[in-house]
Amino acid sequence: MKLSDSRPIFTQIMAWVEDNILRGDWQPGYQLPSVREMSGRFTVNNNTIVRTYEHLTLSGTIYSQRGVGYFVSPDARESILSRRREEFYSDILPYFINQIEVLGISPDEISSIIKRNVKKMKRSTIAGLTAAVILIIVPAVFMSLNIARLPRPEQRPLRLCGWLSRGKSMWSRSSAPMPAGR
Repeated sequence: MKLSDSRPIFTQIMAWVEDNILRGDWQPGYQLPSVREMSGRFTVNNNTIVRTYEHLTLSGTIYSQRGVGYFVSPDARESILSRRREEFYSDILPYFINQIEVLGISPDEISSIIKRNVKKMKRSTIAGLTAAVILIIVPAVFMSLNIARLPRPEQRPLRLCGWLSRGKSMWSRSSAPMPAGR
């Protein structure tokens, strides 16, 4: 894994640990690499790994056995999935939909991009399921939001004015600015 500058290092390492759990590489009860091993792997200070493990422990993803090490919690996968799905629905999906609108992207464009990227994915059951879900969900999002016909640049743009989870109408031709923080 290559670390980037866009997020704190410990959160990137946390995501890497969680990804290993979600992929099934690290099952419940699996002993995580030692702090020294992890700091060597990512070429970071030991304190960064300690901070990562502390956050994962507080979230219930891992637990420690004094003098032995850190282990994957029995319900780690479910709690990670639950948290990440909530983040996806509250943060990523509304942003995704807004970008579709702003950029004037058609459903056909998205489908072709997804199909192209699916070919690059690993040929595994998880990749196959992910691809199938994406190919089903994206058109469903377009249909449910009735945005198959996005406005052309000369038309007044649609504005996002509600959230998916509230079930309110999401689109209007209002010229009012978007509320801050949405």
